[in-house]
Amino acid sequence: MMEELVGIVVLALVTFLAFAVIVGLAFAFRGLLLIKWKKRSAEHNLDESPATTDDLPPAALRQGIDYEVFLSFRGLDTRKNFTDCLYHDLVQSGIHTFRDAEKLQVGDSIGDELHQAIKNSRIYIPVLSKNYANSKWCLMELAQMVKSKRSSAQRQIFPIFYDVEPSDVKLKTNTYERALSQHEKKYGSRRVLEWREALIEVSKLKAWEVKSRGHGELIKLIVQKVLIELKINYLNVSDHIVGIDDPVEQVTRLLEVGSEGVRMVGICGMGGIGKTTLAKVVYNRLSSHLRVAVSSLMSEKQ
Repeated sequence: MMEELVGIVVLALVTFLAFAVIVGLAFAFRGLLLIKWKKRSAEHNLDESPATTDDLPPAALRQGIDYEVFLSFRGLDTRKNFTDCLYHDLVQSGIHTFRDAEKLQVGDSIGDELHQAIKNSRIYIPVLSKNYANSKWCLMELAQMVKSKRSSAQRQIFPIFYDVEPSDVKLKTNTYERALSQHEKKYGSRRVLEWREALIEVSKLKAWEVKSRGHGELIKLIVQKVLIELKINYLNVSDHIVGIDDPVEQVTRLLEVGSEGVRMVGICGMGGIGKTTLAKVVYNRLSSHLRVAVSSLMSEKQ
């Protein structure tokens, strides 16, 4: 009786070990296939992807737009604080953003690079600060933004009142009016009239007021608003990944998009085989099905 019991235990142990070996080999083989796929993807990316960390997100590539957001600001006021933080948050969210360099500001008219950046952007964000109107460059950029917005309903202007009041931008105080009067003496009334009209037109748009909340909170709201307007919620991932379609389809089927309830899918495997990349691609492809709720805290200017 004891011998039979020992035999059964040994047989069960051998069966369990054999099953464990088979499962282990299966996972190892799957891991090797994924590693090979990741290696092929990396080699393909080295050959065909731009060697830059500021690659255009998918929306920009599809639409042939050089930039998605154009930032206009007075460097003396905000370049190293608010605008710098806003720029980096936009870029980290996958939004291709133009921030002008002071070396581009040469002469009395907007150069080709600045002109093209404004023309090929979809959203303009002027950061209106106290010294904004002191700069002819800021005023020229603003006038060009307004002109571009008039020519296309797809272009939008999201003003930010950094340390100015709506009445300042409407030219009802001396904050901007004094600077425009000085420009008038140098550049003539006809040219300055265009700048006046641009400021007044922008003052009628919905705007964010920095003084009403913290920089971090406001920048987060601005980035969310831009993402919604661009109709993208993309995570930064290469557009040239080899062999990704089949795994994406498998995960998508498991998520049962369109059904009721909550679905949770775990992607398991050893480090470095592309789990995060797969999750990002799935998210990017399904982001249009997701709802993004953003508090509309923009103050409407009368």
